[in-house]
Amino acid sequence: MSGPYRFNTQTPHQPESSQSAPTRKPSTTSRGSTTVALSSKQLWPPSCRSRWSVAGGGSSQEALQGGPRVEWSTMNSLFSHGSEPFGSDDKSPTELLEPVVNTVVVPGNVAHAFAGFTDHTHLWWPLDTLGVYGAGSYVEFEENLILETADDGRTSIWGTLDDWQPPLSFHATWHPGSTALWSTELRAAFRPLAAGTEVRIVHDGWEGAENPAATRAQYVAAWPLILARYCRFMGVPEASGA
Repeated sequence: MSGPYRFNTQTPHQPESSQSAPTRKPSTTSRGSTTVALSSKQLWPPSCRSRWSVAGGGSSQEALQGGPRVEWSTMNSLFSHGSEPFGSDDKSPTELLEPVVNTVVVPGNVAHAFAGFTDHTHLWWPLDTLGVYGAGSYVEFEENLILETADDGRTSIWGTLDDWQPPLSFHATWHPGSTALWSTELRAAFRPLAAGTEVRIVHDGWEGAENPAATRAQYVAAWPLILARYCRFMGVPEASGA
């Protein structure tokens, strides 16, 4: 692919559109509260030119339950799957990798913020730099998948939704540009505030990535850029949304 900041597609694979589609997830506007139980392992290793400083603190449970506000920060593991070595409390370096947590506030109620994130992703996601097929492709929450479609009809599955609680939260496995063999995990939580809606993204499960430390470092840089685009789309002035 052309362009300096595409998703990593080192592993050749057949177009994922040929795979059998899992159970259909209703669209956001008429979905209701639905939970889809699926199983998938996935990864997304994008390349981004910017780096952001990350400060630790708090807990991952606080991150999802409206604890202390943390801007562009990391917290303790929320979706860890690592097991302790027999007879030892020591953890491997991979298990010590903390979640990357980003929080923004957008105007409007929770339903409006959720719809902007899940129904209109194609209008704000930076596909030119953080897409498999580049500018001109289309990303959407389709059935129970997060899917990118190229202008020539090729498709790439970014992740699989395995917990869907509109308009409050969703959880997905995550592997844009890679395959389901390598997986990180993504949870988005939407909480009402007097000033609008708090949107908190918790990205974890680094032990499922092919290169956990490098993948985490890439997302430390990527999520602030992604959410800045979301904020502008939702009407946050650029100076305060970036």
